[in-house]
Amino acid sequence: MESRRVLVLVLLVVMAVGSSPSWGVEAAYVIVMKPCTQDKCTEDCKIALKEKFLRANCPKNSSNMEFCICWSTESGEE
Repeated sequence: MESRRVLVLVLLVVMAVGSSPSWGVEAAYVIVMKPCTQDKCTEDCKIALKEKFLRANCPKNSSNMEFCICWSTESGEE
């Protein structure tokens, strides 16, 4: 139950950041990855997002749930 709360919180933060036009971010995608390393996270995000890739990071939470957030310059909706 705790990991579900954390994931919901992360998604809310991602939505808030993604809606900020001054940051140039239109979408963020979460990949559950254990272990999550910055190099692997960046590599997987670049493969998935191709030219839309902006940045990637590997935050960790208190329940040891590891995930990769891929930041994109454009939403996935076409």
